[in-house]
Amino acid sequence: MSLDFTLEIDCDLTTEEAKTLLVEEIGFERNPFPSGAIVGAGVRCMLLEPSEETREIVSKVFAFTPDLRVFFTLDKFEKQGEGVKNMLRATFALLDRGRDAVLLFIAENVVLLRRDGRLLLGNDWWDDPESLSQVRVPYERRTFPDL
Repeated sequence: MSLDFTLEIDCDLTTEEAKTLLVEEIGFERNPFPSGAIVGAGVRCMLLEPSEETREIVSKVFAFTPDLRVFFTLDKFEKQGEGVKNMLRATFALLDRGRDAVLLFIAENVVLLRRDGRLLLGNDWWDDPESLSQVRVPYERRTFPDL
């Protein structure tokens, strides 16, 4: 079983530049398998250019157009805490180089949304002090409806 998250972000990084960033700054490793995934303790990460359909949906729902799509897959039973920490470190490293973004859990629960420079943290996921300690910029808590 896995926990699946998707980061949609408006940024100027290519998928290869984003992979290199996560390898060099976060310590992810390039995976030798053809999928092109990179891996860190407790998390596997796929970086892709969003499809036109994805861009349209994100634009309509969140009022920005993503340039990069990142899928995070966390092991639900082993190293979950490390996986969450590495996913958040990767997310914030990409946010440092991007503009608007949304991180979704199972494609329907908003974990975080950054729009126009404001960071909004959603759902009960942030009730964990360890997760919240990863946030190093001003934020607001917000309840978002499921998509």
